[in-house]
Amino acid sequence: DLHRALATGHDKRPDHLARRARARDDARGQQLDPLAAHLAPGPRKGRQPPDQPIDLSERLRRQARVKDDDKLRDATEAYLEFLGRGGRVAYATCTFAPEENEGVIWRFLQSHPDFELVEPRWLPGFAAGRPDWATWPAAADEQAACLANTVRLWPHKAQAEGHFIAILQRHGNEAPLAWQPAEASKLSEADRQAVNAFWQPLVDIPLPERLTLHVRDRHTAELLALADDAPDASGLRIVRPGWHLGTVRKGRFEPSHALAVSLKAEEVCTRLDEPIGSELVTRYLRGETLPVDGPPGWLLVTVAGFPLGWGKRVGSTIKNHYPRVLRWG
Repeated sequence: DLHRALATGHDKRPDHLARRARARDDARGQQLDPLAAHLAPGPRKGRQPPDQPIDLSERLRRQARVKDDDKLRDATEAYLEFLGRGGRVAYATCTFAPEENEGVIWRFLQSHPDFELVEPRWLPGFAAGRPDWATWPAAADEQAACLANTVRLWPHKAQAEGHFIAILQRHGNEAPLAWQPAEASKLSEADRQAVNAFWQPLVDIPLPERLTLHVRDRHTAELLALADDAPDASGLRIVRPGWHLGTVRKGRFEPSHALAVSLKAEEVCTRLDEPIGSELVTRYLRGETLPVDGPPGWLLVTVAGFPLGWGKRVGSTIKNHYPRVLRWG
């Protein structure tokens, strides 16, 4: 494949994003599906992929304080100037507005003949873009038919709130970059024992084989499971390059909220399942401890069979590990 690139905003708050990501229930980590089949970040200095696909229009509006569409297009073009020959970029928004979707792409293609639209891999829920909206509110331009290779996600046809995606490729034959898989880390014996001490008696599915440690400070590292097709991200500043399983800290392993909400109830051996409307569920969501007897150790708190988060029983009390940012006030 030709060189591929991912255009992103430059957020100077990776720690803040990390805290947000830890609380997200998008539990399978940093996946860019359905665009993952088309895009892989190239090892260009200065690239900083975010923890989730970004709305480029909204990011540019917020960072550059841009309010009119002409300046928005100028800012978008400035981002795309960094794309090498043969590179690909996904332009994505979360708006219905034609002037920010088909309109932006059509005007960009007219002024940049060295770019073309790439037909996406059509997935369930994808709908073709509207070429007849490219020049809205003016009359349609018949030459804009290529915009049928853009994607719209309508809320009545897919689990989306109105998104637009266009995959652009720059002409040229720049030497392709060899794809390199991400390398798994070799866990120390102490770290491996800490993870196994949690996983083996509690989780009834195999521990992922491709693991890596994402070091946060001298004493703390996040344990991540890498996807089989995860690319080598050396040289890139990535908030979380995999499925966050938990945190290894001073010889102890603490499971993540992302792991809790990605497991099925039947995949966890010890759990506290409560019905909808239970007072214990309300107390858990408020961050309170729960007075429930049972065997000591970690357990999954579920409601009607659906996971809420982790708890850890000490004596006759379940300590609350529901993320603070999600707790009810």
